[in-house]
Amino acid sequence: MDKIYINQTNLRISLKTGVNITNALETKIIYIKPDRSSGSLNAEIENAINGIIYYDVLKTDTFLNQYRVWEFYAYIKFSDGRTARGESAKVIIYNK
Repeated sequence: MDKIYINQTNLRISLKTGVNITNALETKIIYIKPDRSSGSLNAEIENAINGIIYYDVLKTDTFLNQYRVWEFYAYIKFSDGRTARGESAKVIIYNK
């Protein structure tokens, strides 16, 4: 699939943090919509050593409700209290 459309639910959002997240206590994907409103998704760890997290968009999810450029970034909280935020990944969400 080359394009992501508003209200799409058959989708995995995946981010590479670039750091080992083996001791991560909390993993989130933060998103910023085109209107600059934001939210977060509780992410799963796909590969802790390579720092890859993901979120599978569900049928009941309604957050992908705007088209144009979105920003996604990783937020990690480690068991020792440290936190890390990844670089923003910009993605175009298309209108149907």
